[in-house]
Amino acid sequence: MYVTLEPCCHHGKTPPCTDAIIEHGIERVFVGMRDPNPLVAGKGIALLREAGIEVVCGIEEETIREQNRIFLKYISTHRPWVALKTAMTLDGKIATWSGDSKWITGTEARAYVHELRHRLMAIMVGIGTSMTDDPLLNCRIEGRGVRQPIRVVVDSNARLGLDRQLVKTAEEYRTIVAHTRFAGEDKLEALRQAGVETLLCAEKAGLVDVDNLLDLLGQMGIDSILLEGGG
Repeated sequence: MYVTLEPCCHHGKTPPCTDAIIEHGIERVFVGMRDPNPLVAGKGIALLREAGIEVVCGIEEETIREQNRIFLKYISTHRPWVALKTAMTLDGKIATWSGDSKWITGTEARAYVHELRHRLMAIMVGIGTSMTDDPLLNCRIEGRGVRQPIRVVVDSNARLGLDRQLVKTAEEYRTIVAHTRFAGEDKLEALRQAGVETLLCAEKAGLVDVDNLLDLLGQMGIDSILLEGGG
């Protein structure tokens, strides 16, 4: 058997892989890399060897690390993998002096953005982008099952308008507003009534402390974030 990641030896969403391997009489197992999950971390390999199975570890390890970078980041730090998407002109600008940014990129690049929205668990923007562009921030890939990203708005004072698309579609797409203690409770309650989740974060200079926000999102099980938006 060839596996990318060390077979698990604990009960999670499924029973231990090591049990199935032993029960089915597999004699040799080639493992791409050890699993950094503290629940595994070499224990799976040890169990197989104790059962008399030959285990070879370290096959295409660097390739597998790249392939599993989101999982490896999250399982070892409990914080999400963060990817930044931006479109820039040759002189390093993300919009014209008037704020116009459509379209710096072409159709191929815009299609790739939706592929990223499908792959990564959440998409994050600031309140400025939310109010100015009124984005929907959903994945619009056609012809296959699509995982819609969780939409996260960094909005220190809960200024997101109830008429914005992000709020009007919150019942359809999971939406989180990250705010500080300075946000008004009436506005927060109105957002919650519209289906938006509100997340109280630590503050830094009166604004959401993004370091704390990443910790909180990780605790919520969000393993990856696509950053979109303006400067």
